[in-house]
Amino acid sequence: MTSTAKLTALSSQTMALLLDREKGRRVDDQRIRRNLAVLRGVKEPGLKRQYEVMRAMFGEEQDDDIHEPYTDDPTPPLPPLPPPDVNLDLEAGRAHMHEGELFEEQQQIMQEQDTHLDTLAQSISRQHHISTQINGELEEHVGLLEALEEDVDNTHNRMATARRRLDRVVKGVGGNVSTVTIGVLILILLVLIVVFKT
Repeated sequence: MTSTAKLTALSSQTMALLLDREKGRRVDDQRIRRNLAVLRGVKEPGLKRQYEVMRAMFGEEQDDDIHEPYTDDPTPPLPPLPPPDVNLDLEAGRAHMHEGELFEEQQQIMQEQDTHLDTLAQSISRQHHISTQINGELEEHVGLLEALEEDVDNTHNRMATARRRLDRVVKGVGGNVSTVTIGVLILILLVLIVVFKT
């Protein structure tokens, strides 16, 4: 039977190939297929779980086009497993990676996150600056609208006062027309008397 150390090394190598494939790097799919075929019949629980994670990452279903695993053990192969849960934690698949590789990957992820956070902070700062300017302009416009409203009220009050005065004059003239007419006629009569007597 293949030794556990060799299978562990093969599993780690296959996981590294799958991670490179996920990052968009070119890898040999046939090599991954062969490695998965060798790992298919592992009995050690940790390697078996890693095999299932790698199979899910590769997108392989358990079918007959993966060759039978290499084994010297005459026992029959295990029945096919149900499809892995899509929500499997990929961290379990990375458990056998070397600490250096894992640390490097974590550092790269943290640098990418820092870059994204810096960009987000700059964007938020710009939006804060713009919103502060908009707030200042709105306050200025509110002041102008309040002054305009006050001017309109004052103009309305003056117009109402002028209208009341005009109404009084019209009423006064309408009631005094007969008095004015009588006064003018008396004046004309006096002028005629004076003219005819002389």
